[in-house]
Amino acid sequence: MITPIDIFCLAITVVLIAVESQRGVWVALVDLSGGVGIVYLAGYATLPLAPWISPPSSAYFLVLVLGIVLVGAVSAYVSTRTKEHVRNWECAAGAFVGLGSAIALSYGVFRFITMKYGAGASFVADSLLAYGFAADGVLHEWSDFMHLLMGR
Repeated sequence: MITPIDIFCLAITVVLIAVESQRGVWVALVDLSGGVGIVYLAGYATLPLAPWISPPSSAYFLVLVLGIVLVGAVSAYVSTRTKEHVRNWECAAGAFVGLGSAIALSYGVFRFITMKYGAGASFVADSLLAYGFAADGVLHEWSDFMHLLMGR
């Protein structure tokens, strides 16, 4: 069943593919490395921030949102400074890398929703992303990689 989480992550994917294909592969690689780094940092920052921010999901969300804003500002600065003419293959490669960035950010959003509402909530358990990140899903290897990266 398609849930609001799936629709939100699909919107993230469409926007990132469209934006990254316009800006080219180099700025898209900045966004991809920033997106994976943000999800990695948000996974580790929940425990040190726990004394100041009581639910761990709020700490995760705070780090995720502030990181996305920071990476967006850096990539906007890089794209305005380079102002290069983007060739066709760079558009295609940028769109592909934008898909990778969208998968990383969708994993971060899904992890936040799972932390906030629990894996048993109906809109979490019935979503397509829950099936994708499950043991027999398509994105299971990505999920295992991110768990390994975050030390869980």
